Amino acid sequence: DFDRAKHWIVSGIREFQDRYRGVADKLLKKWREIAIRQDDWALAASVTVFFFIDDCGVDTYEPAREACQKVGIWKQIRPILLDFLETGIFDPSDPNWPLPPTGLDDIDRPCKKAYHPRYREIIEIALAENRLDDAVERFQNAPENAIPGFGVEIAPRIKDSHPEVALTIWKQTIHSLIDQTKVKAYEEAMPYLKRVRDLMSENGQSAEYEKFVAHLRTAHRKKRRLMQELDMLEHGHKKILSG
Repeated sequence: DFDRAKHWIVSGIREFQDRYRGVADKLLKKWREIAIRQDDWALAASVTVFFFIDDCGVDTYEPAREACQKVGIWKQIRPILLDFLETGIFDPSDPNWPLPPTGLDDIDRPCKKAYHPRYREIIEIALAENRLDDAVERFQNAPENAIPGFGVEIAPRIKDSHPEVALTIWKQTIHSLIDQTKVKAYEEAMPYLKRVRDLMSENGQSAEYEKFVAHLRTAHRKKRRLMQELDMLEHGHKKILSG
């Protein structure tokens, strides 16, 4: 029956969560499926929230939202989950906690042990909720090296609402790649330069783009292979450089 299945699943998760994370996750998903089949959406929501506290990602935030909306408590749960990303504090033992106990809340799962604030997840969720101003503000104010390489992931998603931020990200990426002084890095810089060109053209900044490229040519004129890549992007062919 349901109670017996719950007992064995909780016991299995406790046994395997340290040594066999994949097995524990499968058991957790199975428990959620059983709760949904039993039409126990409160328990399904509780297990799904546990998934989010465990994982901290958008992939588990959206199911948590859907499950909590089923029982009409998303407005109450949402700020608690967002606060957890900021502080790492989550206390379902609070008398006002509206969901049934999972029996797993005392387990130290990976995200509970991780650093906080969880900048990447905070920004990802803000983007998913179309809170673009919030996402950009948190990205710009995140400590240096807190989310390395994340800028190139979010730039395409904010280029329409915050074009100057996207352009700054792409230009910094271009400079960083060129500074590696490797042919492969020059090649990798060109798609970002194309994005800069296209976005600046869309925004009536073609003249500023030409100045940016001219600066690259002047500052790096001795890098022959870079000049070839710039020629390819601008003219569709590489100039054969002698000497």
